[in-house]
Order: sequence, then C-alpha cells, then structure tokens
Amino acid sequence: MPLDGFAITDDDILIRRIPPSKESFQTVVQGANGRQRAVSTVMTIRDQESDLSCSLLRITSPQLLLDQLRTQQKDPAGWHVCAFRVRDLKGIGFTVEPSPILDGDLGHCSVRNPESNGGPTFPSPMAKKLSKITVVLSDEEVQDPARIQQLFS
Repeated sequence: MPLDGFAITDDDILIRRIPPSKESFQTVVQGANGRQRAVSTVMTIRDQESDLSCSLLRITSPQLLLDQLRTQQKDPAGWHVCAFRVRDLKGIGFTVEPSPILDGDLGHCSVRNPESNGGPTFPSPMAKKLSKITVVLSDEEVQDPARIQQLFS
C-alpha cells in the first residue's frame, strides 16, 4: 500500500495530542458526556498553517504520539491525546486526507475546511463544534487502543 494512498472511512477514529493545561489556560474541560474534551483553541490551526494535524488510530497509537514528544525534546508530562470519529468531523464540514510523515507518523492526516475560499480556514464556530466531538483519552485507553473503539460504538 503506498504511503499516500491509505483510505480513510467515516468509521475511522482520528487522534491528536493536546498540550498540558497551564494556570492561565485550560486545554481540556469537562464535556457534556461526562468525559473530558479538548477546548476549541487546541483544535484549530496557527496563522501559518492551512490544516489541522491528526493521526489515524488504526495506524498510529496514542502512545506513539506521546513518545514522539521525547524525540522532539519535549517533556510528555501533562500532555493528553484526544480522539474523534471521521464521520462526526465531516458532519461539521471538514475533510480529512492522508499526509503520512516518512520516518515519523505514517498515520498522519490533515484536516481541512474545503469551504474556506481564502477566508478563515478554521472559523471559531467550526473549531468549537470540532472540540465538542473530542474525547480526551484516559491513561488506560492510551495504553490499550482497543478500548477507544468502544467510546464511539
């Protein structure tokens, strides 16, 4: 299978690293379902970016995402991983495309807003909706990705 050719289905689950909360800035909050979720600020892009970086769970494990922090010489303490389903992402209006990173994250994906037309790529209302579909994974779920599928059944 060519690296840029893996198929992404609506039932696939994407994962994304979430930085630690700080005293003046919370990166995770309590969600409506009783689980923690990411805040919209960490589910959007920086000015110089055009897409949101995520990983396909069936290729990249949550633990690998956290381990990559050490490679980037960052302390993984306090970092989280959130998960969300492709179907829910598309329901907001985003698309997702494979964008594997050789010698890195082969399951890397790019989340895009096809309707940006030169405007904001991740407008605030879309980022808020995106943050609300995320689930922050527990340590047990990070260690055992099979448990993550159950969150979306």
